[in-house]
Amino acid sequence: MPREPFLPMLRELARCYQAFEAYSGAHIRGLGLTPAQFDIVATLGNTPGMSFKELGEKTLITKGTLTGVVDRLEAQRLVRRSASAEDGRSMIVSLTPAGARLFDRAFVAHLDHLRQALGDLAPAQLQRVEAALRSLRETFESAPAAEPSPARCRSQQDPAHRRKKMTLPTVGYTRTAIGLHWLIALLIFCAFPLGVYMHELPFSPGRLKLYSYHKWIGVTVFLLAVARVAWRIGHPAPPPPAGMPAWQRIASVATHHLLYVLILAVPVSGWLMSSAKGFQTVYLGIIPLPDLLTKDKAVGDALTTVHQVLNFTMAALVITHLTAALKHFFVDRDEVLGRMIPLLDRKK
Repeated sequence: MPREPFLPMLRELARCYQAFEAYSGAHIRGLGLTPAQFDIVATLGNTPGMSFKELGEKTLITKGTLTGVVDRLEAQRLVRRSASAEDGRSMIVSLTPAGARLFDRAFVAHLDHLRQALGDLAPAQLQRVEAALRSLRETFESAPAAEPSPARCRSQQDPAHRRKKMTLPTVGYTRTAIGLHWLIALLIFCAFPLGVYMHELPFSPGRLKLYSYHKWIGVTVFLLAVARVAWRIGHPAPPPPAGMPAWQRIASVATHHLLYVLILAVPVSGWLMSSAKGFQTVYLGIIPLPDLLTKDKAVGDALTTVHQVLNFTMAALVITHLTAALKHFFVDRDEVLGRMIPLLDRKK
């Protein structure tokens, strides 16, 4: 079968588009936006607003996806909808003051990013590339459209098919990540008050039993945390919501990383403390764990202090984390909390 001469050109065109998407998309996500959100914000910038039809014509976003992206930006209070003064049936989408500030910041930053890649091309080179791409686009636009097959027509008439086509997938955590998150959280909420309560009890068989339960929970948290970190490495967290200030993104990342460190460090410090005090940990009363240190009262007392400080530091971070999540839901009204509690997902 003879090789078509246009195939190498199409392959290179596809590779060029993929390279651009990777280069541009990574920077846009670093600004706290998705490429579709950036496309809309950049299109609406320095304009009084546009109808959905105008937005669809000026962006590369399909009609169904456009509605979902505008919904998200509206939830972020970056755009607003208002009735058209000329046609009451049409809605005008425009940037809010917060959206205008985001445009001023993000658009200039992204232009600088693109300039790093394209700034060295001479004007004549850019004109030749533009002319070639325009000619190629016009070739496709003037080509006769393919007739859809009867089976495809029937499938597109099916209401379920249309609903599926119009649905924009939610960007969030995987079910595994959500399950590990809440299981670890539940165990920590059990272990912390138990540790505070049993610390004040007089020495007795009942107190020793509570200590065993506390240590079993700690070992379980450690094992689940290792699994959570391993899963997170292969499944990165979703990007922050659009318009989130840089300091909040930095604080969020720092808090999450420190929580991971503490969730691992607290059980290890307890294991070291138990070893130094001469009490071996027998997981679930069945599996004896090796002592990490030899018995030493002074070291055991010091590790007790370390264990307490780490626990209360983690408690403070958990409260901060919970407060920030509630702020996102009730004040910012974005999708952050819905990513970890799907029932609260505002995009559904």
